[in-house]
Amino acid sequence: MSQQELEITIFPNPALRHVAEPLTPELIKTPLVRETAAAMIRAMYKHHGVGLAAQQVGCPFAIVVMDTDHPQTGKKAPRVFYNPKIVEADPEMIQLDSPGEGCLSLPYGYHQPVKRYENVRVEWLDARGRVKDRWFSGFESIVIQHEVDHLDGRVFVDHLSSLKQKMFLAKVRKAHRQYWKGAKRTNSALQHAHKTPNFNLIRMKEWEKQRRVKNGEVSQTVHQVQEEVLQPDQDIGAGN
Repeated sequence: MSQQELEITIFPNPALRHVAEPLTPELIKTPLVRETAAAMIRAMYKHHGVGLAAQQVGCPFAIVVMDTDHPQTGKKAPRVFYNPKIVEADPEMIQLDSPGEGCLSLPYGYHQPVKRYENVRVEWLDARGRVKDRWFSGFESIVIQHEVDHLDGRVFVDHLSSLKQKMFLAKVRKAHRQYWKGAKRTNSALQHAHKTPNFNLIRMKEWEKQRRVKNGEVSQTVHQVQEEVLQPDQDIGAGN
């Protein structure tokens, strides 16, 4: 049986706004979930990432894979988290040095520092369905927070100011317009994005609605900026 290969879901694919579905211990033990986690690990290494959430490969489950040491050591030591959630955090904040955070799902050369908790306590289920609990600090803390954001339907730019969000969305629009004009057909990430059947660049309003709004957490500023930069009823395509 050939190994399943997963492609990275590219912003603004609506899948990135879906809230992950928790897994039962019984489901975690099934071949479907085990094979999905293994394929996520392969995709993470293939694209030189240090973490990956299931939404980033079009999977609805609450799965995160991480290996924060691999870029420095060259040794693979992946970890899999099922249903991870941050249950406690110290008040101290940190952020990555310049250029800041990036994301495999946002292949637009856009990085920004994001303030994150320096220490977080995470609960998750392991491959046997057992509850695990530990603190993560520093870079590991940043990565796990970034990935749990994905499970909640968020991307790192949601943490930025309205001005920086607007700059990012303008960069997205420019990148895809250049793609359609043939100027950047060498960008493999955009090539895949435009070949993906459910990829829709423009319907930002619909895309935002797909996120499950909890306690009014969706930023009105984000919605307004998206409406301004990318008109929801306008289609960008060849010839536009």
